[in-house]
Amino acid sequence: MKMNELKPIATLIAVIFFGIVAYLYNGTNESTVSAVPATTPATQAKPVAAFENKAINITKCPPPTCVTDAKNLIKTLPFVIEEITLNDSFKDDHKLVRIEAGVHGGTRMEWAATSVAIAEIASRAEVDSIEVLLNRNEIPIEKSKTYRELSHVYYAPDPEYSVWGDALKDKWEIYIAQKKDIATQKDIEVNDYFDKINQEQIDSGIDHNKSDEKAAIMTAKKFHLKSDFTLFSGNLNESDDGMKREEIHMAHDNNNASLNALNECLSAENININSCNKKK
Repeated sequence: MKMNELKPIATLIAVIFFGIVAYLYNGTNESTVSAVPATTPATQAKPVAAFENKAINITKCPPPTCVTDAKNLIKTLPFVIEEITLNDSFKDDHKLVRIEAGVHGGTRMEWAATSVAIAEIASRAEVDSIEVLLNRNEIPIEKSKTYRELSHVYYAPDPEYSVWGDALKDKWEIYIAQKKDIATQKDIEVNDYFDKINQEQIDSGIDHNKSDEKAAIMTAKKFHLKSDFTLFSGNLNESDDGMKREEIHMAHDNNNASLNALNECLSAENININSCNKKK
């Protein structure tokens, strides 16, 4: 058969082939459309936004506090105000508010969250420098801060303008004690006994070096310590205990009466330091 006679047959086969392909393609599209209705991009985004809002109230949680995983949020602890002072006698019109608060128990991250929350509320007092010390309530106030201090926080909303000047490198300097370094009852007893014996020796006329030596010998004997023991020097070590603000994700708990009371007495409309000191 000649080539010219094959052309009509080839054309017919091609028409039939493409007709079958078109039929199968249209059938596949119809089944896909009926199974998964088309949606607009806006409709697809809503479930994600709803999930985030359910995890945390974003309007009350500016970065870096906000996280979408509610399991990572740290609750603040109830506290009592031990002392709060407002000092505006610095040159260049600097104002410093210094707050000492006491808590019972808690974890290291809860101490951090509580300290930061107090500092952020204190910034409402229209001051440029905020200092917060969190202490152990179970240790009497009369005792040295060596045993009581759990955190020391410095906060300057504008780090270029604060009473600390260049000493503060960022908005925050946060130091939180680690549980392994917290003073035990024995640490307190050892230190107190040493101080007592040492002072007795000094009062009797012995010079400081000899009084230290004798007090150390007597303390080691009483508490069965090694001769080269060291006295407890504090819960906090700024070389090891620093923490970044970004590490602290706080849960905004409206039921924390301590924070609510502090927020009320430091309200920008009605700052009343004396009222704050009474919240115990």
